[in-house]
Amino acid sequence: MTTTITPQPPSLAPVVLEPHQQQIHDFVVDRPFAGAWVNVGGGKTLSTLSVLQTVRPMGHILAIAPIAIARSTWIDEIEKWGFPIRTKSLIVNENDRKLSKKKRLERFQEVFSDPPTMYFINQELLTRPALKSCKACGGQGGSGGPCHECQTGLVDQMPIQSIVGPDGKSRDTIIWPFQTVIIDESQGFRSHTSSRFKALKQVRPAITRLIELTGTPSPNGLHDLWSQIYLLDQGQALGKNITEFRNRWFIPKMVPGTTTPAKWIPTANAEAEIHEAISHLVMSAKNTSLVLPSLSIQDVNVTLPPDLIQTYKEFKRDLVLDVVRTYTNEDGKLTQSVESIIADNQAVLTSKLMQFASGTLYTADPDDPSTKGQYEVIHDKKIEMAEYLVRNNGSEPVLIAYHFRSDLEQLLARFKKAGIDAQAFDGSRDMIHRWNARQIPVMLLHPASAGHGLNLQHGGSTMIWYTLPFSLEHYLQTNGRLHRPGQQRPVIIHRLIAKSTQDERMPGVLADKQLTQDNLLEAVSSEDMLLAALEEEIQDDLNDLWLSDRV
Repeated sequence: MTTTITPQPPSLAPVVLEPHQQQIHDFVVDRPFAGAWVNVGGGKTLSTLSVLQTVRPMGHILAIAPIAIARSTWIDEIEKWGFPIRTKSLIVNENDRKLSKKKRLERFQEVFSDPPTMYFINQELLTRPALKSCKACGGQGGSGGPCHECQTGLVDQMPIQSIVGPDGKSRDTIIWPFQTVIIDESQGFRSHTSSRFKALKQVRPAITRLIELTGTPSPNGLHDLWSQIYLLDQGQALGKNITEFRNRWFIPKMVPGTTTPAKWIPTANAEAEIHEAISHLVMSAKNTSLVLPSLSIQDVNVTLPPDLIQTYKEFKRDLVLDVVRTYTNEDGKLTQSVESIIADNQAVLTSKLMQFASGTLYTADPDDPSTKGQYEVIHDKKIEMAEYLVRNNGSEPVLIAYHFRSDLEQLLARFKKAGIDAQAFDGSRDMIHRWNARQIPVMLLHPASAGHGLNLQHGGSTMIWYTLPFSLEHYLQTNGRLHRPGQQRPVIIHRLIAKSTQDERMPGVLADKQLTQDNLLEAVSSEDMLLAALEEEIQDDLNDLWLSDRV
C-alpha cells in the first residue's frame, strides 16, 4: 500500500518550524496517541502537518474539526506550505459549495476505493440521530446498529461485518477505513454523553494514530477531561468509565432536596494528580518562546438614556417588560400594539438583558412559530459607537464580533445606509482570502462559528466586541484570530460596554476565568501540558452574576 504522505519534491522549500512548533512536533511524533493542548496562535496545524510528513502514516487520514476549520483552514495551510497531501472534503465540493446529502453519502462510500487521502469533516457529521419520519426504522435506529436510511453520519454509514474476536465469539464490527484521526478543537468531544463521542469511541480500536489539538481543553473544568483522554488511551489514565473518574477525583454537589448531582467538585488533590496521570499523553507550549505582537484591550463606554436605564432596571426586577410595537396594518395605517416580554427564569432574563444592552429585544411567542426571529429595536447607541470606531480606524479593516442575529441584521443595515461595505462572514475560503487580502472593510463574525482556527491576522489588526460572551473559550479564541503569529501590527480590541447594564460586569467575569486558567497553566507549564478550567454555558455563570445583584 502506498503512503498518504510522500517526500517533498526538491523544488519545495523545507518547512522550518518555530521552537515551540518543533517541540509539539517531537512530542507527537514519539507518541501514536497524543494531545497538543496549545494556546491560541500556537501553530498547531502546521506542527501537525509536519508530524504527518515525518511519520508518513499508512492509509487514509481523517481530520475532524469545527466546520469553519474543516472547510478551509487545513487545506489553506497544506496549499500554503506545499505539503504533497491528497485532500478531499466531506463537507463541500471543489468549488467550496456545500455537498448535498446524496453527494456526501457517495463520498463516504468512495473512501473505500480512493487512494490514500486526507479527508475533512465537521464534528456534527460524524453521526446523525434517527428520524421519527423514517419509514425504515421509525426513529428507532437499525437492528443492532444505526439505520442506514436516515442516519447519515460518517460512522453511521460505515459497513458492518461479523468478525470473530480473540475469545472466539463473533461480533458485528464497524469497518473503519481511517487509521489516522486528527481531532482539531478536541473540546468538542468533552461530553461523555454526546453522540459524537460515543460514535468515535466505537471505532477507536481501529485507529492506530490519534492526535488531539485544542487551546481550551477544559471549558467546564477538570470534569470534562475524561472523554478526551479516553479517546487517547481508552481509559488507562483516568479510568475505564466516567464513574471511575468521578469516584477517584470528584465529590458530587447535589441539587437541594434530591440525590441528583448538580455538578462535580474536584477533590483537593485532583488537579495535581490528574495532571500527573495524563502528562505522558498531552503537552502544552505555554513555557516555550512563542512571541506574539502587542495587544491592547480598550473598554469603550456606551451611555444609554436615563429612561432606558430605568426600564432596564425595572425589567431586571420584575422579569416583565412591555414593548410598544409600531407596524403598518393591512389598510396601510400605522398601528401600535403592546408586546409583553416575560423572563421565565434567570437564564432567560440574562439573555434578554444582554439583548437589551446591545440594542434589540426578541419578542417572538414560543407558541406561535410565525413570530420566530421577531424582535424590536430598543436603541441604537452601540451601533452608533461601532460606526464611529470604524470611521476612525484610519481606513483599516475591522472585525466585529456579534452575539445575536438581530445585532447582525441591524449592523449590516446601519453600515449599508452609511455607505460602509460590511459583510457577514460565511465561513468560505474565498471570504477568508478576501479578508486577508484586505478587500473587506468590515467583517462581522459570530464567535461560536468562527472563533477557532481561522487565520485572519493578515487582513487587519482591529476588532470590536459588540457583545461580550460568557464563554472565555469563545472570547480568547476569537481574539486569537488577529492576535497570533504573522500579525504585523499592534492589535487593538474594543469592547463596547453599555453603562449601568450587565455589560459592565462581563470584563470582570472573563478576567476571573482568565485568572483561573492562568493559575492552572502556571501549575502545569513545567510538565508541558495545559488544563484550562474554562466555562462555556450561561447557566454556569448565573450564581456569580446574580448572587448579590438581584433587587
